[in-house]
Amino acid sequence: MRRKPFEALKQQFPRFSRSSPAFAALATAAIVVSACAGGEEKPPLPCPAVIAINDASELTRFRGEGRDLTDVVFTAGIGDMQFACEYRKDDTVVETDLRVVMTIVRGPANADDKAIFTYFVAIAYVDPASGEPERIVAREEFDTGALFEGNASRLVVPDELSPVIPLKTGQSGADYRIYVGIKLTPEELAYNRSR
Repeated sequence: MRRKPFEALKQQFPRFSRSSPAFAALATAAIVVSACAGGEEKPPLPCPAVIAINDASELTRFRGEGRDLTDVVFTAGIGDMQFACEYRKDDTVVETDLRVVMTIVRGPANADDKAIFTYFVAIAYVDPASGEPERIVAREEFDTGALFEGNASRLVVPDELSPVIPLKTGQSGADYRIYVGIKLTPEELAYNRSR
């Protein structure tokens, strides 16, 4: 199963797809390929930095207007993130494999045994020469969640994505950052910041 690619790819922006190969296989291949090139060792080219957005790394969803612990439907948080990259097509493309692990906890107000929410992955370009602020060149949202069965109250849900970043002459993965965050309402964001 693969995630749908970015529509923005038609404009030569990065794209995402669901990861079909095993994460460990790509990580191993990336190490081998970057270490062996034409019989002489070259230092591996850098991967983009992967960053969980602090204010958007957790979600507490409440029932109604209440903000008491008894009003919590579920909480979700970005847990472990694993990442590998590999340069292709004469170093003009960075293919990456990103594994995002969500931890979801059922709250006392959860009446339907479900926890459904959306997270996003955004790719920003950073121009070190100009000192200009980061520019988001691609962003995609992904629906995820969990079904609590039986007495389950805490679930770990992994998801694998494959962002692909085309590079211009002189660029490397270090010119890009990949941000991961949970899509929040203004009230949910304010709750996170108040804590």
